[in-house]
Amino acid sequence: MLGADDLVRCPVDELDFRPYFTDGACPLCGWRPDDVQVGSPWTHRLDWAVAAFAILVAMSVVMAIVVFVAL
Repeated sequence: MLGADDLVRCPVDELDFRPYFTDGACPLCGWRPDDVQVGSPWTHRLDWAVAAFAILVAMSVVMAIVVFVAL
C-alpha cells in the first residue's frame, strides 16, 4: 500500500508524483500503477455528516448543562 511519502514515476510522461494525493493516478495523463493499492487520507474516509451531527449533539448537551447549572 502506497502512503503519503511514496513516489511513483509515470512511464508515459516521466513525471514523479505521489499517488496518495492524486487519487492514485498521474495528474497529467491519468496513468495508474498496476496492482498497487493507494491509501486515502482520513479526511476522505470520514463521513462529514455523521461528524457534524455528533458535534451538534455534543454542543446541545453542553448548552443544556449550562442552563441547568444556571438555574
